[in-house]
Amino acid sequence: ALAEGLPSDAAAWHRAFSLSAKRFPQHDWIEVGYGFINMLRSLDFLRTIGEESSELYTYDIRINNQFGIGEGIYLRGVHNRKSFTQRVSVTPEFFSGDVSFDDAIDVNSEKAGFLRTFSLVSESDWVVVPDAMYTSAQGNSISIEIDPSGLEPGLHSTRVLFYDSDKNRE
Repeated sequence: ALAEGLPSDAAAWHRAFSLSAKRFPQHDWIEVGYGFINMLRSLDFLRTIGEESSELYTYDIRINNQFGIGEGIYLRGVHNRKSFTQRVSVTPEFFSGDVSFDDAIDVNSEKAGFLRTFSLVSESDWVVVPDAMYTSAQGNSISIEIDPSGLEPGLHSTRVLFYDSDKNRE
């Protein structure tokens, strides 16, 4: 990876490893992590991440929970098993480090023209999400519906995946 000039920062490697992992069939990912790491597939993901590294932003995902603000929905002791909704805010964060005047103009230009559409996929049928959402530089929010009525007591986890509609889903 280093010989090819691929990203060498910890965040890129973590992303590549987690995307390439094959889940343990008998365990939930929240209990044991992402699963078996596939090194060759990780290298392919690093190549893809390297191609996208010129983008000047990441995304901040925020959800108000009973335990604070975070990136996930955490529930404990759900006494009422009725369906409920939770708001999820998605905001792009643009590069804002020690930049030159020309780079600052590029960032402002990127913000002015920024509009992304995402396809949303829930990995479980007890979490219902809209088919798509968009966000501008100011961000946007959506409602996610959670229906715990059919769940047995115990730990349950799932993910909601956001796919950029303009990019490959891999």
